Amino acid sequence: ITKLTVLQPITVEPGLGEVMSNGNPILRVAVANLPSFEQQMIALAPGGYWPMGQTVGNLTDSSGNANTAVATGTGKTYGVTSGVVEDAITAVTMPGATSDYFSVGNGAGAKWPTGDAFSVIVEFKRGDSGRLQYMVSQGVAGFYVAFGSTDKLSLGKNGTGAILNSTNSYTDTNWHLGIITKNGASENIEVDGVNDGTGVSATVIA
Repeated sequence: ITKLTVLQPITVEPGLGEVMSNGNPILRVAVANLPSFEQQMIALAPGGYWPMGQTVGNLTDSSGNANTAVATGTGKTYGVTSGVVEDAITAVTMPGATSDYFSVGNGAGAKWPTGDAFSVIVEFKRGDSGRLQYMVSQGVAGFYVAFGSTDKLSLGKNGTGAILNSTNSYTDTNWHLGIITKNGASENIEVDGVNDGTGVSATVIA
């Protein structure tokens, strides 16, 4: 069978479904439950994964590495509807103050990148524009993912500056999925499944 046209809506439940004609099965289809967004993220074996689904306080690390993100400040809004429609995962709105953030330690249990090859996946929805806004920062001489004054998504090194900026600027209030990757001298930014910046840099993050 190379093409199947269905003239009437049919529902095939997960498991073994059958398309019937005059009471006889004409096609059997094995249907599997698709993995959720969270299951897909965990399958990547990340060093840390914080879905931000808590309703108050610290963020649980769902990667299995037990790197709890400790909340500092009181201006956050929990339980915000997120852009992940597949899962019942909520988001956290940050007030934009430097005194409000989540922190993960650099102790023995931490899984921050220790070499010049890593990826960061962020889901973001902007509530402000035209100024510096960090989403992830590794601290002194480490990497950061942020928006600058030009509203471009940026990968950089603390103390050095931007390594790669996205081609597009983001000032809308829609949800976006960004994937930022560094592999030695090569860097790439992808937003919503579309390449939005590729570069080559001698800057090393070790």
